[in-house]
Amino acid sequence: FTDPTYIQKHMEESVKAIVAAGFDGVKLDGCGQFRNLTWWGQLLNETGRSVMIENCHWGETVPGQTTGDAPCTGTTMPSNCPYNFFRSSQDINPSWKSIFHNLQTTIKYQGNPPLSRPGTWAYPDMLEVGNMATYNEDRTHFGAWCIVSSPLILGHDLTNEALTDKIWPIISNTEAIAVNQAWAGHPGRLVKQWGGVGGNDMQMWAKALPEGKQAVLILSNNDGNMTASIDLEKDIGMSGTVSVRDIWNHKDLGKATGTFSAGTIETHDSRFYIFSQ
Repeated sequence: FTDPTYIQKHMEESVKAIVAAGFDGVKLDGCGQFRNLTWWGQLLNETGRSVMIENCHWGETVPGQTTGDAPCTGTTMPSNCPYNFFRSSQDINPSWKSIFHNLQTTIKYQGNPPLSRPGTWAYPDMLEVGNMATYNEDRTHFGAWCIVSSPLILGHDLTNEALTDKIWPIISNTEAIAVNQAWAGHPGRLVKQWGGVGGNDMQMWAKALPEGKQAVLILSNNDGNMTASIDLEKDIGMSGTVSVRDIWNHKDLGKATGTFSAGTIETHDSRFYIFSQ
């Protein structure tokens, strides 16, 4: 469509339909003549109804841009971008290669100040939990989206009760979800990676939590078992003795000083902890 009058009518009528249907959110793709997210935001706000906007421009429209479909600094609190979360990646698929790749696309928005923040979150696409090859991959995938504060949108067949029951311990893990929802100044970051030809057979991610706590996810990108440990002061800035909580197993692991061993981590599995003083 090229007629400005038609484009305006299309957008105005679309907004009316969204509100009339009672939708709480809308996904706006980066194609066609309807890419102007600032305009979408204005039209939706004028209705008086709160509607969440997913910016699905596949990493092409992001915070910090001064031109394009949604100029914004992305550094205000909350973010001044006219969308609530933005795709940092291309479309996901239920393979380890895809989820690992999409996770890496969040890194560029984890700087100082971070561009993934309240009001506008970096989003590496929907969850494939339940569709992955193994339970370990399902769990690691969920933990990875939690540690980087990504929106958690289920992508499995919700009518498949047996599948939902299988992954229920993962998607209903309130401790993991609490990490995802917490805000203490940063959305979570890649702390370090090591091993293998590409130097990323293992990765350690961390997110600051309120009350000086730190959440840590260690994940395996390796085809075999590997051991891992956390240097508490160097990796997450915690000195002295800390308490350790195992998020996956809902278990207190006692105290640690200096270094904490995560033990042996199997292929594409993970360890998820909270450290507190």
